[in-house]
Amino acid sequence: MADQTFTAGQVLTAAQMTTLQANAGLVPMGSFTNAAATTLTATGCFTSAYTNYKLVFVLTAGGAVGSPDITCQFLVGSTATITNYANIINYNSNTAGPTRAYTAAGTSFTIGSAGSSGGAFTCDVYYPQQNSPTVFISNYVGIGGTSSFAANSSGSQTTNNQHTGLTLTCSSTFTGTLKVYGYR
Repeated sequence: MADQTFTAGQVLTAAQMTTLQANAGLVPMGSFTNAAATTLTATGCFTSAYTNYKLVFVLTAGGAVGSPDITCQFLVGSTATITNYANIINYNSNTAGPTRAYTAAGTSFTIGSAGSSGGAFTCDVYYPQQNSPTVFISNYVGIGGTSSFAANSSGSQTTNNQHTGLTLTCSSTFTGTLKVYGYR
C-alpha cells in the first residue's frame, strides 16, 4: 500500500491500522542454531520479498577473547560465493587485539569473534537478492572472563549474485543461534 498522510484528530479505520502494522518493522526469516560445530549454515533466509536484512547472533561458547574470528560467506542455493569480498575491520579492546588490514579481494568477510564466554553481533545486509553487490555492516563483541573485545566490520561482496543464505565458519567450535529478519 502507498504511504498515507494522516491529520491530527483523524480516526483510523481497522484496515488502515492493519496496513500500518503489516508494513512496519522486522519480519522473521529464520532461526538457525549450531552446537559445538565449526560452521553454521542459514539457507533460504534471503528472498526477493525484502531488499535488506538484519542478522542477530548470540554466541554462547567459543575460543579465546578476540579470536578466532567468525567469517561469513554468502550462498547461492547451497553453493558458497568464495571470491570478491572487500572487508575492513576496526577493533576496540581492553586487551591487545589483532591488527587487521583492509582486504580487497578476500574469500569471506569477518562478521564476529568467538569469545570464550560468549558474545554477540548484529549485521545489516543490503541487497543480497538484487543483481548487484551485497553490502554488509557488522558490530560485534566477544567476551572472555573479565575481558571483552569489540569491533565493527563492513564491506561488500562485489559479484552480482542473488544470494539466498550464508555460512558462518570458525577455526574452533562455537555454539550459538543466528536469527535473520527482513526489513519491511
